[in-house]
Parts: sequence; structure tokens; C-alpha cells
Amino acid sequence: MQPMRRIVLAGAFFLLWPLLHAQLSEKPDSWTRLEGHFLSDFEPSNAFFLRNLCLAEIRKTGPQYRPPAAAMDLIGTADRAFQTNSTNAAARYYARVLAVLRGQTPGEWLEVAGSLRFRLDRRVAAPGAIVHARLDPALLLDRPIQDTYSVRLSLAPAGGGAARELPPLQIERLEDRDIRLPTADLPEGAYLVRFALLDKAGRTLSSAARPLLLSARFFTRLAALEAQADQLAAAGAARKSPRHAAAVETILFTTELCRRATREPVGSYHQNLHPLLLQLSAGWPEPDSTDPLRPDLDLPQAEALAGSLLQGADPLAARTGDLRLAYRSGVEKPYQPYRVYLPPSYEPGRKWPLIVALRSYTGDDGTLFDLCPPGAESLLLKLARERGYLVAAPEGLGPYSYFAGTAADDVFHVIDRMRASYSVDPRQVFLAGNNMGGMGAMMLTLDPRARFAAVAAVAATPIRQDNFSRAPNIPVLLLQAPASRIQTTLESRRFGFVLAKGFKLFDYDELPGADQANAFPLALPRVFQFFDAVRAGAWKPSGKPVPLPDELRTPPPR
Repeated sequence: MQPMRRIVLAGAFFLLWPLLHAQLSEKPDSWTRLEGHFLSDFEPSNAFFLRNLCLAEIRKTGPQYRPPAAAMDLIGTADRAFQTNSTNAAARYYARVLAVLRGQTPGEWLEVAGSLRFRLDRRVAAPGAIVHARLDPALLLDRPIQDTYSVRLSLAPAGGGAARELPPLQIERLEDRDIRLPTADLPEGAYLVRFALLDKAGRTLSSAARPLLLSARFFTRLAALEAQADQLAAAGAARKSPRHAAAVETILFTTELCRRATREPVGSYHQNLHPLLLQLSAGWPEPDSTDPLRPDLDLPQAEALAGSLLQGADPLAARTGDLRLAYRSGVEKPYQPYRVYLPPSYEPGRKWPLIVALRSYTGDDGTLFDLCPPGAESLLLKLARERGYLVAAPEGLGPYSYFAGTAADDVFHVIDRMRASYSVDPRQVFLAGNNMGGMGAMMLTLDPRARFAAVAAVAATPIRQDNFSRAPNIPVLLLQAPASRIQTTLESRRFGFVLAKGFKLFDYDELPGADQANAFPLALPRVFQFFDAVRAGAWKPSGKPVPLPDELRTPPPR
């Protein structure tokens, strides 16, 4: 069972109210009723994403804002569905909440937009191939569609340029549609296939842009790399040392991912997000997920690793900088990626401190490495280079995992591999987490495998109540974001108060003006100062209490 699903079930305490199956109309008393039936399930992560959008919509107007009564009824119904793991119902309710909060009336348009998914049959195709775009409904209504809807598709260069418009499609019923996208006269390169669902007035109800790469050389390089991987397997190259094994598994990860991209629409969480969710999240902070398919970076790295191995060299011995490695997992996919940074000054003759960095909600192994202004260097890597730290970023097994269950295993697997391949000081392994990763970091301190020198959590959002009464005696720094649209300042402080009671070496502070999107870069100088002081044996808690009113210092009921 997914970690996210287990966490939600662990927190459930309401039973789902009986759902009346009736047609959705403009009358508010119909907005908590459902009709039709699902052909496939909504991902729990998508329901959680919609929930966070609702929280952000409510809180962006300030603490004095009170949603209309109809929205409050919907929120209660949606929360109960979510807490009982009824993610299909929860997603539909949260979408209706957003519509009401934004002054729209839920109706058939929202059901149609929530039903129609849009995807390509692959991410990479040879020039001249027929690529298929597919519309498929997740939900079927138990009646004919009453209004008029249309779909517009276009194909445009990803870097900008003239778009090729396809003839519009009329949507008269919710059914599978297969659209052929000829590429015979297109030059090689990266493209975006844009989708928009419109109502009869021309209003966009949902939209998406799916990436497509046309490249003959991609297939040639991939076939050559697969042949090298077969040679390495026959030679038993992975058995020579942990670094050899890491290199071989990274090559196999790259070939598996690239080959899969020729058969599936490989992409990040946001690149493959449901069109309605993309439309509803317009204006939300920039996506925190990064493209998993990076042929311009990962293929050259894998080719260089394979070349070194075939020559009998240690492929990782002299490599520093930003690396994307992988290990054989088998939990949810064959290979699990993780990012590594080694400063140019790295040399294995001495022991080095390691920071394990945990990403945010819908992020991945590249989030904390790659998401920075164009042309700029990641502040995390810049500070690591200047202060002499190794950095490792686990992928975390998908969105909203909170680094629990098998996602916690991922963290410790990455630590084990870093210690096996590099000169890591086992007494100086530090943990830093952002948003979901901040809460994940605090949860991981309770894991019996944990041996962290110190932990820094930024904009941490609690998802469940853990017992920190037996927390380890390690330094902990919690830096919260008072302008967060995910949780209130009071909720942030209450969480800090709970941690302060469990951790004896604990400090709490807030980052003025920080929200959930910019808190981590704002916090990083403080985080590195904290880790430096712990390494030097010079850090002591400030002794300042968490600024929580006395009457609220009792932890919330379980």
C-alpha cells in the first residue's frame, strides 16, 4: 500500500456520509451529491493536491476571510471522503470547492472537465512516426451530456515558434478518442502537444501541454548504450566494488527510463497532471517537480560511465559535481534515482559531512538541485561547495509520500550507498527537509535506523501525530513560513511546541515573509550555519520558547 494511503488511513476518524446519487445543478443543495461512476481511480496524490489548492485559495485572502456556507459544506464533505480514502469522491468535491471559492457555479462543465484525461502514447518518437494522443474519460455520467463542448489541439516547438493547429473535436459524449499526430514534415526537436477543453462560449475549462521529443539519434544512442550494458553484465562489472555497482545500476536506470519513454508518456508529476488540475492550479507557485527524462544530461553521463567501465577504470573515482545516480530497487520500479553533489575539492583521503536533502510535496530527486532561476546555480549546491559538504537527494517514491514506509527505506538506502561509494563521516550525516520533506525529516528521527548528527526542517507541514516523547537527543532546528498558504502560523507554532517538548536540543524560528514556495532558499544560509555550529561543537539552543499562547499549549486531541 502506498505510504500516502497509509498515512491518510491512519488519520481517518470520520465515516463517509452516505452519498446521494443525483444530477449536479446550480442549486447548492445538489453540490454534495454525486452521479455517474468512475472507470479508473483518482490518484490519492491528486486529491491531496486539490485539497492544498483549496487551503491556499481560502488563506490567500487573509485570516479574516470566511468562505460561503455552501463552500464550507463542500469542504466538510470532501474532508470526510478524503479521510476515509474515498479519493474519487474527494477529488470531485475539492474541485467543486475551488469553483465556489472562485465565484463559479459547479455544474456539468466541471464533471466533464474532471472526467476527460489527455495523454500521449509515448514521450519520444522517431521523426515521421505517427504519435497518438488519447482522450479517455475517468468518469461516466448516467445521462447524455446536455451542453456543447469542444477540444482544441496544437503541436508547437517547446522553445517557441509557430503552432500547428489540429481540427477541433466536438465532445458530444464521454468516450475514448484516439487522435493521430503525423510528424513526417516536422524537424527533430522538443515539442509541446497542447490540449484545451472549451465550453460553447469559448471558455477554457481544462488544459495541458504534454512534452514530445522527435529524435532519431536518441534511438541510436540508446541502442548502443543497451549493448554496452549487456557487455558489462556479461563481464560482471558490478561485482568489483560499490562504485562499480553504482555506475552499472545508473546505466541500467538510464536505459530503462529512456526505453520506457519510447512506449509511455514519461514525465514529471506536473507534466502528466490531469488537465483540470493544471487549470485549477494556475497561479499556484511554480511546480516543484522536474523532468525525469534528461537525454542531453543523462545519456552522456551513462555513456561516459560505460566507457570507463569497459576500459577497466573506476568510473566514479574522479567524478565530482552534480551527478544523477540510481540503485536497484524493485519496490515500485526497477531502479530508484537519487541526486548527488560532490564539491570540486572532494578527495577521499579524509571524511566528509553529508547533507541528505528531502524535497517538497510533488517534487522528486531533482527538485532541490534544479529549481532555481534560469542561469543561476542552486543555492544548496553553492553553499555545499563553499562549506565543504556532500549532498544527496532521494527521490522519495512519488508525490506526498512524506518519506514514510518504503519512501523512508529510500532515504536509508541512499545513505548506505553514499557511505559505500564515498568518504562520508558517519558521525556527520545531517538531514534537511522542505515542506513535506520537513515533516518527513522529523518523522525519520524516530526511525530505529536513524543516526543523524542534526536535523533542520523548513516550512514543515504535519500530516499525522507522532509520539516525540522518545525523540533522540540530537540538535533540531525548525524554521517555519508565516506566510504559508498551506497552514496557518498558529498551526506551525503548535507543531513547533510539540517538537520542543520531545527534543531537548531544539530551536524554533520563523522566516519573515516566507511562504511554502520560497522558504527553503531563504532558510538555507541559516541551515548551513546550524550544521557548521553542530560540527564545531559550538551550537546551543537559544532557549526562546515557541511563541504560542498559553491557552493553546495543550497538544490537539488524538
